[in-house]
Amino acid sequence: MKRFLEKRGHEVCIAHNGRGALLVVQEFHPDVVLLDIRLPDMSGYEVMQELKKTKAARGATFVAVSGYPEGNSREPMEFDHFLQKPLDMAHLETLLRAKSLPPRV
Repeated sequence: MKRFLEKRGHEVCIAHNGRGALLVVQEFHPDVVLLDIRLPDMSGYEVMQELKKTKAARGATFVAVSGYPEGNSREPMEFDHFLQKPLDMAHLETLLRAKSLPPRV
């Protein structure tokens, strides 16, 4: 996914767990945050809730990424968008363009 987005001009930063995402966002200030729902240390929902409290993520679009259908979630969908794995990369790119977002993810 990182290479796909970078080849299309997007700046991408990756974290491999929730705590890492909280740290990365403080320096990266993303326009879009793609969050896996199941992370090793926190749920994607918990990460999103923490990020929404920060200046660094203010105004960001939050996209849930999960291997499970949206309807299987017991937690409320507070994300702006939901994408199911395996991701349709063309759909992701269309989503980014439709939001008129600059190439930075």
